[in-house]
Amino acid sequence: MRSEHRRSTRSVTAVVISALALVVACSSSNTTGQDGGLGDGTAPFDAGKKLDAAKRADASKGKDARTTADVGTSHDAPPATDVATTPDSTASADSGLDGAHAGDAAHDASGADAHDAAKSDAQDAAPLLGLGRVCSQGSQCTSTNCVDGVCCNTACIGTCQACSAAQKGTGTDGTCGVLAPGRPAPSGQCPAQGQATCGNDGNCGAGGVCEQWSATTSCGSAACSNAQLSPGAACNGSGTCVSAMTVSCSPFICASATACKTACASDGDCLSASDYCANPGPMGTCVGRGGSGASCFANDDCASQLCGTTGMGSRCCTAACSPLGGTCGATDCNAMGACAFPGNAVALPASQQTPGSCQKLVCNGAGGTTSIDDPTNLPSSHSACLVNPACCGPSPLTPCFTSAPTGTPCTSPSDPHAAVCGNTSNSNIAGTCVECNTDADCEDVNDAGTLICNTSTGTCQ
Repeated sequence: MRSEHRRSTRSVTAVVISALALVVACSSSNTTGQDGGLGDGTAPFDAGKKLDAAKRADASKGKDARTTADVGTSHDAPPATDVATTPDSTASADSGLDGAHAGDAAHDASGADAHDAAKSDAQDAAPLLGLGRVCSQGSQCTSTNCVDGVCCNTACIGTCQACSAAQKGTGTDGTCGVLAPGRPAPSGQCPAQGQATCGNDGNCGAGGVCEQWSATTSCGSAACSNAQLSPGAACNGSGTCVSAMTVSCSPFICASATACKTACASDGDCLSASDYCANPGPMGTCVGRGGSGASCFANDDCASQLCGTTGMGSRCCTAACSPLGGTCGATDCNAMGACAFPGNAVALPASQQTPGSCQKLVCNGAGGTTSIDDPTNLPSSHSACLVNPACCGPSPLTPCFTSAPTGTPCTSPSDPHAAVCGNTSNSNIAGTCVECNTDADCEDVNDAGTLICNTSTGTCQ
């Protein structure tokens, strides 16, 4: 288009020059007729010579020669050979002056156009810039692409693309390429979004795409309620906000609106009512209360709140024990949670025992007492007719003795006439002190000898 414009301008200039030349020719013709000039085209030049002579004359006389000199000067006029000072010469000079002005105008127009044409040609001839050269418009570049202030190999209009090394953060000027990861995106591309959206962060990512908020970016706050902790959400690096899986604070409760407790200072810090705080403090941990028969050190350790019979036993009791105290009362609970009472191995005090009974009172394991055989609890003999005390069985053992020989002297607190041990062959009187075994024994009762011995009962009659 620029070349066509220049050709058009040149054509117009040529027309103007031709018109000016015609004006000059007509002026010369008129002057020649008036001056009686030669009419061969030399009159204008003669007029010019005369004008130069007049100019010199005026200058010598101190008149205003400036106008005359300016008007009479013609470009490349032939030297004057004749000077005329007549009125006709002056008219001819004026006519020559007009012709000279016309010539000058034509020359000026032609010169200006020639200057413009030369300048345009010079511009057309200026070499185009190669890739990477500084530019301000595409027409200056061989590639016709001026991007980021340098000539570029392509239009470079893709996402996160640039042509200068400074914009790309890598590479060289003049080659279109993607921006280095983390570089700010070109104006109008990858607008930054709030980190809670996990979308664009305003920079370019690897491979010429918009960079998303990184996977370490928080997009949601943690929350703890009813011993359930929802950890804070985080971006996944691909534009999505991902919430972490909810976790339980068990065995503890929430420490705050955003965190769980990690130790207990009291039972109240434990989630379950069946738990108690063991070792309260920085190392405190919630432990489940024991069921029946579980080991314990205090009532709080047991679901029944009964650790033994005193609250400081060794086993958790299912229920309160009774009776308590005394020799045979409950002392603890067993591995089944039942109350534990002393058994037969525990005897009642001696004050509660019966000496010589061949028995012993002991605890029965249920809070009561019972009698058991005791062969060491030998009976004592209070009669000469009973010898060799022993405990005889089968169980229960009972006290037993050997009968003294028949007729062994003896006394009886209940019968002052009894004096001999009964006949061992008679089970009714063996081992007892009687009055007689024969009639002769009755003489000691009645000297008259009138009494007879009843051998069955050992009495004198």
